[in-house]
Amino acid sequence: MRETTLIRFLRRLDLWPLKQSGTHFKTSCLLQETRHVNGIDSHPSATISADTFPSWFQCFSCGAKMPLYRAVQLACVHKLGRGWAQVANEMMQAEEQEQPIGIVRRPKVLVDVPVDMTPTLRKLIESGGMEYPDHVVEFFAEKNVTVETARRLLWCFIPAGYVADPMTRDPSGEIIPAIFDSVLFPTLIRNPTNPKKAMCVGAQARPVPKRRIKYITLFPYNAGFYLYGEHLLPTTPGQPLFVVEGPIDMAHLLQLGFPAIALFGLHVTAPRAAKIARNHTGPIFLFLDPDQREQKSVESAMTGLKKKNPDVRLVQWKTDPKYCSENDLREITGTDPPPR
Repeated sequence: MRETTLIRFLRRLDLWPLKQSGTHFKTSCLLQETRHVNGIDSHPSATISADTFPSWFQCFSCGAKMPLYRAVQLACVHKLGRGWAQVANEMMQAEEQEQPIGIVRRPKVLVDVPVDMTPTLRKLIESGGMEYPDHVVEFFAEKNVTVETARRLLWCFIPAGYVADPMTRDPSGEIIPAIFDSVLFPTLIRNPTNPKKAMCVGAQARPVPKRRIKYITLFPYNAGFYLYGEHLLPTTPGQPLFVVEGPIDMAHLLQLGFPAIALFGLHVTAPRAAKIARNHTGPIFLFLDPDQREQKSVESAMTGLKKKNPDVRLVQWKTDPKYCSENDLREITGTDPPPR
């Protein structure tokens, strides 16, 4: 990311000021608690690059090398209460927004060859992934999502320590195990060779009970190309479609009968907006949690959606989508849910 943006984030992480060497800043290893002897980087061994896309973190002592936002995500486990998880998510969005046009608009930018992770998901389900423990069932109830809806969307429980082949790997190639008990949200699309069937292209997970870090990408994929719930498209012509932040909001709206998809954040890329336009002809309601509506990224999301979809409306409502009733949604959209 740009140097000015990078410095702003480093200040929020309490890492600034740092000594500069060319286009890099020198710092102690962000992963020293887990990768260094006695959990201490006694001599600043790492660098952070500026004006590169993305900004890279590299430790020459332990060998860690990855995008800076990923290093912050991994480090936030040891920085509880300091806001690192939120900063990591904002850094990831800033990286995508600040890429030079020459990088963003490469040939074939709209082409993505998905990796079929359906076999791994199937094994997880067959091993009891959709047999939820009590604390996960309670979590669903708190979020107004039924067990039946969770199973319809193939949500799986994974215990801390779970590993599977397509999971995220560290720089040395070793699989990074699930750190917490979590609910896995598979991103499903229509199978390119058999559109009547769905396939899994990746998955994010949410720790249960709640942790500082909200979502963790366990099965890596091109998140900027896909929508959570896109396997349920196309919608009924002329009916409303809700665009929300996360899978829990999407699941609640779905079980009330209203079509919805989720962004896992607020980032609307050209491929995402184009997919909605190809599969939906009615009004689009961008429905966010009340505490998100004043962010600058909301304006960017609205602009991204309007480039391909003429009727986009920002919902101003007193509660999160997951706490709405069917009557609330009727009032928002001015219509009944489409026939099931």
